Amino acid sequence: MCMERLTHDTMIAMEIMDQGIGLALSLSIIALGALIQGCMGIGLGIVSVPVLALLAPQLLPGPILVATLLLTALAWHREWNAAIYRDLGWAFVGRLPGTFLGGLVVALGSAPLITALTGGMILTAVGLTALGRRFEPHPLSLLMGGFFSGFMGTTSAVGGPPIALVYQHADPARVRSSLAAYFTLGGVISLAVLAWFDRFGWRELGLGLLLAPPVLAGFFLSSRFVHGLPPHFRHALLILSALGGAFLTVKPLLS
Repeated sequence: MCMERLTHDTMIAMEIMDQGIGLALSLSIIALGALIQGCMGIGLGIVSVPVLALLAPQLLPGPILVATLLLTALAWHREWNAAIYRDLGWAFVGRLPGTFLGGLVVALGSAPLITALTGGMILTAVGLTALGRRFEPHPLSLLMGGFFSGFMGTTSAVGGPPIALVYQHADPARVRSSLAAYFTLGGVISLAVLAWFDRFGWRELGLGLLLAPPVLAGFFLSSRFVHGLPPHFRHALLILSALGGAFLTVKPLLS
């Protein structure tokens, strides 16, 4: 009897320890993603979503979108005058149908489908980012970038790379500010669509606000490195993100 009680207590202690480690890792990854996005204009979703999908899937997609909204609002305020506002209208025209389609997929899709879709979206995002092809911000590219950004951002909270490709050759400050403005307003649209499909409410809002401390830590730390991260760090980031996305894609087949 005593041995059974000891075994039971040990299992509970190990479970609590595992949960604590998972929570610490999740918050650390979010802080790292916020640091990278504060420097580069994208990064929070592509870094944190693979880890959160495995350790804390309840944070996807609504709560992490709330955290992203906080980060992008701060980044937008920091470099308000550098944004290219004249182009953003076309991106939002494309984002609206993409966001609605993404909300529909979240509302109708099963959990394994959403997990595999998240992995596929991350692999797509990494591929587009690594491709490095030259895109110019003209109406068609902005429409297409906005559409895929809205869809990916709503389904997996990784909506940065499609629209970031359009601005990748602009001045870094303009890139960060324009993307921050786009993601701030676009995040509001994505959350509204998720709420419309009953996939975002007070619970998700509360979970998102709990992520504010690591987001704020990453953002304020990014002010020290706002001119960008070393190239080799970016390559390592893409490799790790690709591995995470690949695992998520095949995870439903393994369960």
